[in-house]
Amino acid sequence: DEMRHRDLGILFVSGLAAFLCLQGQDDYAAKRHFTIDIDPAHYKNHHTPTDSERIPPPIITDIDGDGQNELIVVTRDPKIFIYDTTTSVGQKKLRSKKNTADLKTHLLVQAESTLLSKARIRSARQPVAVATGYLEKDSKHQHIVVLTHDWTVMCFDHNLKLIWEQHPMKKKYSDTFHKEAAIYIGPTSVRTKDKGIVIVGASLDLAHYERFYKRAAKVTSKTHKHEGHHRKQKNHEKRQKKIRKHLVQAILRGKHKTREQVVAHAAEMEKDSSITKEKELEDLKHFSYYAFDGRTGGLRWKQESGDWSLQDRENKIPQHNYKLDFHSETKHAGEVDWRQYRVSILNTLPHKWDRKEDTRFNIAHFSKRTKGNAEDDTIREAALHAREVGLFDSIRLPASKTGSDTFKTVRDAETKNLPNVLVSHMQEGIEVIHLYTGRTLCQLPLPPHTLNADVNHDGAIDRVEAVMGVEGESIVRPMGHEAVEEEGQSCYAWVTTGSPPTHALFNKSICNPDSSFRGLVSSLQKQVRAAQAEQEEEDSTDLELQVAMPGLVTRAASKDTSGRLIQSSDIVFAVSDGTVSSFSPAGILNWQVSTPAYWVQPALVREVDATERSAQESERHLIEVDAYPEVKGFPLKTDGDEEVTLMIGMYNAVLLGHDGTKLAQFRLPDVPLAASVIGDFDSDGYTDIILSTRTGYHGFTVSTKQPNHLLSFLLGALLLALALLASSTAFSSTTSAFSSHDRSDRVRGAAPVSATRRLKKERATE
Repeated sequence: DEMRHRDLGILFVSGLAAFLCLQGQDDYAAKRHFTIDIDPAHYKNHHTPTDSERIPPPIITDIDGDGQNELIVVTRDPKIFIYDTTTSVGQKKLRSKKNTADLKTHLLVQAESTLLSKARIRSARQPVAVATGYLEKDSKHQHIVVLTHDWTVMCFDHNLKLIWEQHPMKKKYSDTFHKEAAIYIGPTSVRTKDKGIVIVGASLDLAHYERFYKRAAKVTSKTHKHEGHHRKQKNHEKRQKKIRKHLVQAILRGKHKTREQVVAHAAEMEKDSSITKEKELEDLKHFSYYAFDGRTGGLRWKQESGDWSLQDRENKIPQHNYKLDFHSETKHAGEVDWRQYRVSILNTLPHKWDRKEDTRFNIAHFSKRTKGNAEDDTIREAALHAREVGLFDSIRLPASKTGSDTFKTVRDAETKNLPNVLVSHMQEGIEVIHLYTGRTLCQLPLPPHTLNADVNHDGAIDRVEAVMGVEGESIVRPMGHEAVEEEGQSCYAWVTTGSPPTHALFNKSICNPDSSFRGLVSSLQKQVRAAQAEQEEEDSTDLELQVAMPGLVTRAASKDTSGRLIQSSDIVFAVSDGTVSSFSPAGILNWQVSTPAYWVQPALVREVDATERSAQESERHLIEVDAYPEVKGFPLKTDGDEEVTLMIGMYNAVLLGHDGTKLAQFRLPDVPLAASVIGDFDSDGYTDIILSTRTGYHGFTVSTKQPNHLLSFLLGALLLALALLASSTAFSSTTSAFSSHDRSDRVRGAAPVSATRRLKKERATE
């Protein structure tokens, strides 16, 4: 019986554990839905794209107004495609994998068009920017605008029919690439008969600076070498002849009477020639804007280098006022200091720029504050800063004349006023352009590779960054603040306030010495170092952690003490060993978890054509790629306001809830090379994810995991049967024990009675 009870107890505990494990699985599932292949042979190195070869990411939108989202993709061929994400044309199972996550599903092409010119010349037709939007408020169909490398602007309808094509850039530069570019499409019209507006902006950069300064002739073969040298010599002689001509004219006018004056004049002319070269480089790097009519493509306004020339304020600014002199530098005509539009600027945040794909346009309504309100807000901001750092805990905040909604989170300025400016988020910061004239209204310089936002809602711009250092050495930031060493850690969450920063809000350690993936990351780093140095003996064994760009994750709206809805955000940091940390705006650690979303930089991967080789041959064909780890927040449901955290590593990605619990985890098909694209491409109400790798675009659907009701029912029935069996066994054993006890009692009670009767019989016989 004891053995039977023990066996039943073991079966019951095992079944209960299986039932709890089944119920405690991830609530959501991320599965690969499609793959759009990219041939790496189109790249110069035949492996990965360079900065100049990266193309714009896909766009998820309802382009034709049928209620189903489509996918717009541009390629280096160059072509543009519209994919129907609800229909697939087939599946292909990878030979090296067995699970269903490696089924490659290809989507149905709904429409396609070429980006080549009428002469079908492929040179300089690579797309550098693409956008979609409505040219009319009540229209159901969107338009698509593409900008190519040769500054060709092409406008398509929802069926990819070319409507118009323009070439706004008249100057042609060789050996250049687009450093950043963006496009805006909207229903705002500059003129009464226009149909919306299309604004295109971009800046260029040199691919090879030495060629620009040396002015070396491009020689393609030995037959053209002599011609190139002759052309270079001819240009030099032409420039020298021009200088001699100016010198002769100057001597004839009597300006130069001595040899020293002639030599000085010649040197000055050579200097002017170098200044001209620098001016040409400045014009090339200038971020230029062009606005077109959406119907015909007619140019409405433009802003190029030299337009809206700088203001001359030397006579207006005192010599001793260095602050005014600093803020007045690099101003366009009519441009003002951004602090006059502080509240409007705060509405455009957050600002985050890490790569050229982060350059974006949006429209807003800007309005100036009065001088009195500006002074009150400045005093209020200073008081908030003082109380933040603990200088005066009992300080009273001055009342704001603009009302209690000056710094409130949910701002409704754009819903009450019509847009009047274009806000450009680019590498150098934020630039505000007047929507109807193209004049620069104001600029806010912000550093790249940092997150800039008003995280604590005090009306000041805060700068968020992840800082890495060396263990045992203190970290000093450019603003002079020193990090606090905590148990020898060297990775910090750094948040400063002010623009430029005036003091640190908080700096906390984001390292996790107990991360279960540190050993794996260390071994991967050793492989990378060995491949770079080709000598394993001298390889360093120190673990060099890396950090990703921090992100903001929006919480669910909550009410404050006055009953207003406050939409706050948490700051999320990621370390290369898979550690993800979440902090409140006050610097309080919400949670810290260890995830399998680790990475190393650079990452060692196999060549695309090395999958068919043996294991030893594949090890010799490893290449280095620049992985793009990412941590960001997005709403799990398209109509939701609370966001979840997405952490993308080198081989894995995880979804984390607001309390750090793991919602889903999925394996990546390859190392990601660019930021992920977020959107509901299958139109099921849940936000989906598109990853960009060297071999293609991979779409992952996110949905609730369907519970296995049959297995849960069977386990529940088994547990119930075990419980009934155990109870019946216990009851039967108890009943048998009672019956045996009664029989023994009767036997023990009957023995004295029989003995007495026998004694009486014996006495009677006697």
